[in-house]
Amino acid sequence: MIEIQQLIVRGRVNGNPLDEHDIKQIIDTTIDEYIKNSNLLPDSEKRLIVEECTFAVLEKIEQRNKP
Repeated sequence: MIEIQQLIVRGRVNGNPLDEHDIKQIIDTTIDEYIKNSNLLPDSEKRLIVEECTFAVLEKIEQRNKP
């Protein structure tokens, strides 16, 4: 699942100067929060995690690109 998210991030960033560690930390934190609340993740939860990670990363990109 993390590989998929990293591919999404790389596709969205397109060479913008972002720290990969920050992006990985956003993804890891989001996944950890969900795992702590549930032992098993149904497909709908997995999709929600991917969507939330994508949104968080895009939001961070927009914040860094603001003048």
